[in-house]
Amino acid sequence: MGKRREVATKVGQTGPPPLEPDKEYVNPGREDQMEISGYQRSRVRTVLAWLGYLFTAGLLRLVFHWRPDWMLKVTHTSCRLGNAGAVMLKDQYKQIFVEKVKTITKDGTSVKIVPRRDGRESHLLMPGLKHCECE
Repeated sequence: MGKRREVATKVGQTGPPPLEPDKEYVNPGREDQMEISGYQRSRVRTVLAWLGYLFTAGLLRLVFHWRPDWMLKVTHTSCRLGNAGAVMLKDQYKQIFVEKVKTITKDGTSVKIVPRRDGRESHLLMPGLKHCECE
């Protein structure tokens, strides 16, 4: 009565994608590997974005609410992670996360902390910063 069809399954690569030499990563080589890029706020770009909000009666701001990565690229310039005020993270599923960076200084040492949406914090050890023994 019913025909049997064979379904071809696509067997792909498992695990994290290969590392690219010109990009920086959080947890490189692990399943939760993410590409990370640093951004600094640009006053000129921010003012131009605000003018765009006014001219579009807030429609541009609504679009940026849905796509925070676009807002980051419009209002910020790319920079080294050590100077970043915000970071963009991309995972292996092409999901993009934008987070602000908090810097905590204690006894001449610095640790960059990226707050996550779930309330926890990810500690990033940055090159050029002194090692901090956190309790």
